[in-house]
Amino acid sequence: MRRIAVALSLLICIASGIAQENKKGSTGQTRPDLSGTWLVNERESSKPGMFGAMQSNQKSSGDTKYLIEHHDPEIKVTMQFCHAQECVTLDEKRFYTDERGEQNVDRTGRSVNSITRWDGKKIVTKFPGKSANYDGFMKWELSKDGKKLTRTITGPNIPSAGGGDTSLRNFLTNSRTVLVRS
Repeated sequence: MRRIAVALSLLICIASGIAQENKKGSTGQTRPDLSGTWLVNERESSKPGMFGAMQSNQKSSGDTKYLIEHHDPEIKVTMQFCHAQECVTLDEKRFYTDERGEQNVDRTGRSVNSITRWDGKKIVTKFPGKSANYDGFMKWELSKDGKKLTRTITGPNIPSAGGGDTSLRNFLTNSRTVLVRS
């Protein structure tokens, strides 16, 4: 009976150690949990507004909200626009930090492939292009105090033909959205 109790205690210790290790990266850092309701902080974001497409001198008539369910390796991100106590779901995506890859649908109905992984305490999603110059990236990083979540989107690095105007491409592909816990 004593052997069974010792074996059971040992098994519990090993299982809890494995569970704790799964929350840590390869560097031994504890990975942040991004779960929660987050509101866009338009003053700190590079492209304020519902779709990140409003000019900085315009004000939206509602709030853009992100609902994040994070159960590593799965992260579900739902984007909603809320006005007068009603919310409309604009977008919903799932990402997997174990690099298995994802296939989500963008707002135009187009299928988008990506690969997500941890990079220290950041979550990085790569949107592979036809070559490395065409790759796009999205990074999520939680502030040290856990009150701000920053999403940065960069790329793809598309060379402009003849040194033409790249402002539209930069506007569409390079943004920083700062979210605060609701």
